[in-house]
Amino acid sequence: MEFCKKCQGLMKYENDKLKCTNCGNVQEGKIAAKQKIKKPEKRGSGIIENDKNIFADYEHICEKCSYNKAQIIMRPPHISDEDDIVMLRCGKCGKSVHLEKKPM
Repeated sequence: MEFCKKCQGLMKYENDKLKCTNCGNVQEGKIAAKQKIKKPEKRGSGIIENDKNIFADYEHICEKCSYNKAQIIMRPPHISDEDDIVMLRCGKCGKSVHLEKKPM
């Protein structure tokens, strides 16, 4: 990397000479190493088109679509002395069901 002697700006290599990006000063110089920068490959849009929820890993059969996996969702209580609200969301259709707690 070379810097301009007049304004200390960054020098850019153009037509076998170094040219300042700020003031346009041209200097003689040599390139220590020349490397071509590769452009990244195109890989697609990055979005997976899937009708299933990837977080659904709990065994539960949905009443609506009979899919056998559900996502566990825990919500904080509205009042501090209540227990957490636990829900199961179907991995395919998204139907949510409250998980009832059994009395001891």
